[in-house]
Amino acid sequence: MDSLTAHLVKHYRIEAEIGDCGLGRLFEASSASLGSRVTILVLSESAAGDPQFGERFDEQMRRAQGVHHRALMAVTHFAHENGTYYVVMEHSAGRTVGQALAEGAAPRLRDAVAVCQRAAEGLDFAHRSGLVHGALHLDTIVVSERWEARVLGLGIAKAADPVSLSTSPVWPPAGYRSPEQRAGVPLDARADIYGLGAVLYRLLTGVAPACDGEIASPGSLNAQVPPTLGDALMRMLARKPRERPQTARECAALLSRLSLPRDAADAPLPAGDAETADNAQPAAAQEISESSVRTALALYRSRQWEAAVAHLEEMARASPRGTRVWAYLGAAHYAVGQYREAAEALRRAVSLRPENARLHYNLASALLGLGDVNEARNEFEAAWNLDPAYTAAALAIAALDGADIPG
Repeated sequence: MDSLTAHLVKHYRIEAEIGDCGLGRLFEASSASLGSRVTILVLSESAAGDPQFGERFDEQMRRAQGVHHRALMAVTHFAHENGTYYVVMEHSAGRTVGQALAEGAAPRLRDAVAVCQRAAEGLDFAHRSGLVHGALHLDTIVVSERWEARVLGLGIAKAADPVSLSTSPVWPPAGYRSPEQRAGVPLDARADIYGLGAVLYRLLTGVAPACDGEIASPGSLNAQVPPTLGDALMRMLARKPRERPQTARECAALLSRLSLPRDAADAPLPAGDAETADNAQPAAAQEISESSVRTALALYRSRQWEAAVAHLEEMARASPRGTRVWAYLGAAHYAVGQYREAAEALRRAVSLRPENARLHYNLASALLGLGDVNEARNEFEAAWNLDPAYTAAALAIAALDGADIPG
């Protein structure tokens, strides 16, 4: 076990994996020394691909540590060793926008505007502190159940790519990169305004902005979008940086001044996104209706465990090859300590998708609840073998093996 992994095991208890935000894997953890919960981002290997990354990472994270705003997830600690990097941030209860959409949690139009207005306020503070994000996307914005937003990942794109902030050939997806970012030219804060506009466009229309040719007006894709909002959004997505709002503060003010008709403001927006669905949950069988899944999730999130289990069991009988149903059913059983039932449901999910590392990890957790340490370790190992970047599985194995952790 390398010393960085040992450090994580010693100082943090990994409670759950939140998902992959493109920059790396997000974990919810608890800190014994701080007596509080934290969010840990373990960077992907692609984000740390060049020899100078470590120096730039240290510089950017030191700068990010000094930036505190209610709409930003503040950096509290960071470390790296042997090519592995992680960032500890303040905990923010919720999930990424991409996860929320994949789980069927469609926001109202007013929620979408509020998410981007608040994110713009946080970005303005970061920009005035000399930081450009460069990787805004559905999964670098975390939202609460009430759609209150916080931006994560400040400084990481700059560390990975000091010029164009394109952290990889595919991240962020092209629809969320500004034209100048796709061209690989030096960027300023106006690139973040475009990225934030792309997020709002996706929320309002269900699709990301087109990369080539003209971007369709949001009103042409969703008749509920008022013309004033459509005009403001198209300004944010202007091809030329000088035609956009010039600061994130101006962008936030532009959104705050909008007068949204009540019927439009309360209109539900499209949910579900092929780009991010796998980040949140295992894929479902096609025959499972999304309305049934949303009902099950609503019961689960409101802690109506027995009702959630009953609903999911009925879905499982109707669609016995629905991987997501078995995965959710296992999670519902696990939430109330029904580890045997959880393990049975998760075994069914694993049998349907044996290549899914997360299912093996969740099955291992249920087996630990049953006290079956050896089989749990085997499942953790299966998860790690399937996905060597699955840090939570590696940490679980290290803890089960009683590894000697240096001080």
